[in-house]
Amino acid sequence: MSYSCPNCENELVKDSKFCNSCGFDLKMQYVEEPTCPTCKSSYPPQTNYCIKDGTKLLPKENFLHRCVSCKTEYPFYVSYCKKDEGDVKTKIIRQFSQTTYSQSLHMLEGLNQKLPKATLSNRFLAALIDSFIVFTLSIPSLFFFVSGLNKIYDYRDFGSSNTLFVFALIFYLLPLSYSLFKDSLGHGQSFGKKALDIMIIDLNTYMPCNKRQSFLRNFTSGLLSLIPIIGWLIEPVLVLASEDGRKIGDRTVNTQVIDLKNY
Repeated sequence: MSYSCPNCENELVKDSKFCNSCGFDLKMQYVEEPTCPTCKSSYPPQTNYCIKDGTKLLPKENFLHRCVSCKTEYPFYVSYCKKDEGDVKTKIIRQFSQTTYSQSLHMLEGLNQKLPKATLSNRFLAALIDSFIVFTLSIPSLFFFVSGLNKIYDYRDFGSSNTLFVFALIFYLLPLSYSLFKDSLGHGQSFGKKALDIMIIDLNTYMPCNKRQSFLRNFTSGLLSLIPIIGWLIEPVLVLASEDGRKIGDRTVNTQVIDLKNY
């Protein structure tokens, strides 16, 4: 069977990732053994959608068909495990390539399935880890600030206090930057979110949260927390009360925190 580039029709070698003629990224559209995530039907190369239900097709290697109890893998046609009679279900293997990840989440939307919302406990633990990181990064700034305060009352060395305050301000940029841009690290994950296997996605593109979104999301939440008495409660209450767990910061940039363990 011959394989050709969908962009320039140049003949390709099997398993090619890019066209050697026009440089087309074959993973964007070209799948050698496309399979429907819904009905498990297989199709010839270069087929993009299932003719039975219209679902976007994905490569076979993106699927894991196994028992929910003992994790034994089976072919697509097996419904029950031979070992413990548990249900055998198909899961899309999480891959962080730009195309595969976006296609997988779009598929969930096409199947009218809700995105797996991160639990409140996981979000709390992730925030706790991130708060510890922010505190650790703040230690140099606190050291110079306290040293500067001590120097204020020393009239013989008053000028050095200003220098210490400048250093305190410079070092404060470290925890401030992490607080604002943390959710754009890696794949939409701060270190806390990565530890709890949750991430933030852009609901417009289904791609990981970028730097602009991370900044606006966290800046908005930070402003709300400045409201006297109730400010710090607004975002947690919205996370708990809303069906999708989106706070005002998420709604500002149209993002959502999802649980990768259930994806």
